[in-house]
Amino acid sequence: MEPNPSTTVTCLPLLSAAECDAALDRLAAAAWAEGRVAVPGGPAARAELRRCELATVDDAALVARVRARVAEVNRDLFQFALTGAVAADPPQAMRYPVGGHFDWHIDCATLATATRKLSFTVQLTDPAAYDGGDLELALYPEPTYRAALRQRGHLAIFPSFHLHRVAPVTRGTRVALVGWLHGPRFT
Repeated sequence: MEPNPSTTVTCLPLLSAAECDAALDRLAAAAWAEGRVAVPGGPAARAELRRCELATVDDAALVARVRARVAEVNRDLFQFALTGAVAADPPQAMRYPVGGHFDWHIDCATLATATRKLSFTVQLTDPAAYDGGDLELALYPEPTYRAALRQRGHLAIFPSFHLHRVAPVTRGTRVALVGWLHGPRFT
């Protein structure tokens, strides 16, 4: 039997500023595409719900490091049954320019994403380089927790069923690495 799903969110240091700079340098040459949302009939561009750009993260060592840390935290904290990553649902870099946002949503809302168990975000951009753009979780509205989520190089991990959003960016650009670990659907 699966443990009772945790309402815990954790945020911990993972990358140095130099590692974040290196990741951003690699992403500068990436092919960026408009972010889409899952709607009836297939993914669509819906600027009122999501405005950002997506790129594939092709740094296998970085992705493996992040996934290993997420799996370790899962063993110690969440204890969800995980099967791991899914090739059809790779980690992505998300870039939010001024006006960029992703309205309130959960990460396991469609048939294609229903097996997402844990969501993770690695903050790559220096928080002094942008305003707004906070990752906000509905269960943790206090500003002190959001400040922790803004820390550069920090890894935020939360159950994929948590309601969350990225608030609109009002200055600069925010870039984060985002991904998921999968497992059997919650029952």
